[in-house]
Amino acid sequence: MFYPYEKGTITVHLANSGTTSIGLSEPDLLDNNINVLNKKSYQSVSYIGPGSTMDVFFIVSADPSDGTYFPLFTMAVKGASSIRYPVKVQVDSTDIRASVSSKPDNFAISRIDTVNLCITNPCDGPVNNVLVTTSGPGVDVSPSESFISSIREPPFPSRLKSLQASRAISRSM
Repeated sequence: MFYPYEKGTITVHLANSGTTSIGLSEPDLLDNNINVLNKKSYQSVSYIGPGSTMDVFFIVSADPSDGTYFPLFTMAVKGASSIRYPVKVQVDSTDIRASVSSKPDNFAISRIDTVNLCITNPCDGPVNNVLVTTSGPGVDVSPSESFISSIREPPFPSRLKSLQASRAISRSM
């Protein structure tokens, strides 16, 4: 899943289930809305032996508006017809939601209090590599940032829809 104009990686996994090596070259993704940024990365012929696999990595920018797109993966096969296969790419501009699920009624000077955050992913797929940063006037937050490797998509049981994170907050003047 991509956010509009986000850069990311699409990986195509190829497997040779035959009994002889296959020569492959010129992999590409064809779509007006998905821009391949590393088009010249695979300029030589690569061989996949029988029972072996190969991954082709495309660094892309997803430029379309929200929706599901199917860029065509193509790759030349030495001495045979080309491989052509549509690859599903979803673009979703829905923002992750964060809210305060519990906090003290007031914050006293030089006292450490806890604030619980609820972070929710309303998108149709998981959101990976999220960095939550905190800031505010006159507030010291520890830690100032927190990494979340993956936030799952709905539907899953409502009691699991949020990620709870307690953070100590002290106010200094």
